[in-house]
Amino acid sequence: MVSTLLVVYWSDTVSFVQSTGHLVTPMRLAQVLRRQTYQYAGTHHAVAFGDWEGRDALAAEPLQRCGFQLRPPEEAAEIVPRLLEECRAVTLVMEPQRAVAWLGASPTAHCHLCCTGGAIPESQELPEGAWVTSLEDVLSHLTADALGLFVEWQTVAEGLRRLGVPAAPQAVAAALLRTASAVGDVAMARFYAPWHPGTTETVSLAHVDLPDWVRATIEVRYQPSGRASLAEDTLMGDLQELLERPDAPATWIIAGWHDGLPHLAHAARRQGKRVVLWTPAEWPVPEAGRIDGFTTPLTHLLDRRSLVATEAREPGVQPAREEAPVEEAPRSPQEMATPVVGSALSTWVRLLYYTDRYLREQQWPRVAFKRLAGYLATQEEFGPTPSNAMMWLNRAKAEGMLHAEHEVRRGDPPLRVTVCRSNPEHPLARPATEVPERIVRLLYQMLRKMPWVSFKLLRNVLLRDQWLGGPPHHLDEQAIDEWLNFLIQDGALRMSKEPNAENPDFPVTALRLNEEHPVVSSIVRRTEEGIRLAPERTILAIDHFLIRTQKPWMAMSTLRRGFQNLGRDELQEVLRRLQSRGALVTESYPNPQKEHATTGCYLNRDDPLVRETLALRTQIIRAVQRLQRFRTWAPLARVDEELGAGWQSRDLAIRLAWFALARDEGILELDHEGPLPLQGWGALHCRLNVAHPVVRAVVAEVPAPSEGELAAAEEETPPAVWN
Repeated sequence: MVSTLLVVYWSDTVSFVQSTGHLVTPMRLAQVLRRQTYQYAGTHHAVAFGDWEGRDALAAEPLQRCGFQLRPPEEAAEIVPRLLEECRAVTLVMEPQRAVAWLGASPTAHCHLCCTGGAIPESQELPEGAWVTSLEDVLSHLTADALGLFVEWQTVAEGLRRLGVPAAPQAVAAALLRTASAVGDVAMARFYAPWHPGTTETVSLAHVDLPDWVRATIEVRYQPSGRASLAEDTLMGDLQELLERPDAPATWIIAGWHDGLPHLAHAARRQGKRVVLWTPAEWPVPEAGRIDGFTTPLTHLLDRRSLVATEAREPGVQPAREEAPVEEAPRSPQEMATPVVGSALSTWVRLLYYTDRYLREQQWPRVAFKRLAGYLATQEEFGPTPSNAMMWLNRAKAEGMLHAEHEVRRGDPPLRVTVCRSNPEHPLARPATEVPERIVRLLYQMLRKMPWVSFKLLRNVLLRDQWLGGPPHHLDEQAIDEWLNFLIQDGALRMSKEPNAENPDFPVTALRLNEEHPVVSSIVRRTEEGIRLAPERTILAIDHFLIRTQKPWMAMSTLRRGFQNLGRDELQEVLRRLQSRGALVTESYPNPQKEHATTGCYLNRDDPLVRETLALRTQIIRAVQRLQRFRTWAPLARVDEELGAGWQSRDLAIRLAWFALARDEGILELDHEGPLPLQGWGALHCRLNVAHPVVRAVVAEVPAPSEGELAAAEEETPPAVWN
């Protein structure tokens, strides 16, 4: 069975690339498409449809080197539907109209559509959980994300021999490429050595233990032994040529040493390129040759034990293609972990989880890049030094997993600091936040009814479709066990052994929440906020739906889907209470798409609770509007004061829950994500979301400020605007 599939319609792709004017070879495009698919979904199969004996003949050999299976276009209509039925995830690179027509055969598969132009027909929809990107986004980052690895073999081999490590070309090449892949997208990997075509060393590099599209970047360039003459110096000649090419990689990693490197590296840096030197162990590099701190000994990057333990593969023996995922950048073969399709754990998911954990712990919306690198360095997977962690962060930023921006440094305005946060739109950010949240939320609900929950029971409930077994996560038993064990190891869950009444010889593995853990405390507080204002939240959800859709009623199934955080029993109790007091009215409505009727609901606007809830919502909007006449962002403490004594007589937890509710309903935008802190909440800022239909309606009703209000506002010194 095919688990993940990459399908490229080559004529659509080539036409789009030519229309954009980008300079890209078939080899480079094939590498990027396969690498991005691996990034999203792990190990996969790649198929390309094209006229390989006609106009697309020149692209056939590069695509085959990158592991593509080539098929003629007339076979697509027969092959693609069958493959889509078998696969769990698919990436389609083609015209959107063609993709939408094919996707009808696999409505439940994870779908990533990389459009080559045009728009999705309005009459057709993509499957649930599908996301759409443009091939233009890929092409626009080709040069900026590209990395070139240039290995001066003689000095690298000599440095390894000094350490007593065998300089096997196959093992060293695999280690260098995996490490370089943590820095950027390897577009070329050239080895400069005294090897002629057909020699044992050259053949062994053709079978290095890496994925096809990474192995395709390897090229052996002949460089004579000893000091080469200017005409024979292939390394310096190639680098000099790259300086003049507009499509040259933006980052150069040079492993080894050459006396001409300092001058050429500085020339490259003047052109905006990043040059990194990986020097052999204890190699005499003159101080003038060090390039602004980017000179790193190879012994700090390569695992000597893995090089000693790795035996050279016999030439001609093809390694298994699903081994050694280059994106994981492992430090030894024992540390390799192939990412699983969907929301299963992988190195990148863990990186985003730790980023979210740190932001929750510090209660920050963003974090400085260097500070985050220092925190990640404490994790064995991304350490042991901040410079190692910084390589992972730079790669995550290049892949779009992190949003980076520049912010004025406090106390020193001329300086700007690079800060970042997770990109919630990235496919890997969703499991990093949603999966732990669903696990913690379910366990919290179960612990309200029992003192502890068995590992097996929690796993079985999580396997249900409404939690993690169905879309969009599709986790199986093994993937859920990995997540639970990871959260136990991270300290979010506490595991213990409890007596087994049925079989005393085998105690039960019990789980509890560690409410001091930053992720758990944040999720629990947010869940409690939802429970605390559950009736008001329900009333606003119904009212906003009716205003937004201009419908007279809301389907109960739609209402329940929006309250998955609350729990089925808790939501049922809230709806029962609202119905019993007459605030919520339910009726049956005919459904033209089904045989049975649909149960819908609407609000009784004469009920006191409904009137009070809607009036308080309007009061919050008007208070923020008054403050926003004189500033872009309003401090939450000023909003609290503006709402008056009646509002401030409420408990602080209720007031903060109302502010969080207004944010969750899209009425307010806050400069803080997650639960509002009990300490320092007044320093947070908010503003109205003027795109919300309720906000627009309320703002339209409010009269212009009086002259007295404007005069008083001019005397008040506005605070600094939050950046």
